[in-house]
Amino acid sequence: MGLDLSHVRPTKDEGLEGFTKDELSANPEYIARYNDWFHKDDDGNDVLYFVEKGYQRKGVIKEFYADFENCVPYFEKRSVEKVMIYLDLNSPFSADFKKNFVDNFIEGESMFYASW
Repeated sequence: MGLDLSHVRPTKDEGLEGFTKDELSANPEYIARYNDWFHKDDDGNDVLYFVEKGYQRKGVIKEFYADFENCVPYFEKRSVEKVMIYLDLNSPFSADFKKNFVDNFIEGESMFYASW
C-alpha cells in the first residue's frame, strides 16, 4: 500500500490536482470563499485546483489509517498537527513534516489529505 500525504492551497489556474465541489462539500464555507476559482472539467464537474505546499511519501505508523480517511480533505490545522503523533520517527520521510505541513498551514486556505 502506497501512502501520499499532501498539503495544498487553491489556485485560480487549472492544474493537475483538483477536488470537485462534491468532494469539498464537508466545508461549504471553503466552497463559498473560492467559488469564483472553480473550473469546469471535461465531465462538467466544478473543480477547484490546488498547488502543492507540502508532500510526503510514507512515514506514518499503521494507527494513522484508523484515524484518517483516504482522499478526504482536512481543513483545520489541528488535524495536521494530529498527524504528527502518527509519524514513524525512524523514517527519513518524516523529518520535514512539521516544516512542510504544520508551520506553513494557513487556516481557511490550506488543505491536507492523504491518499492510499
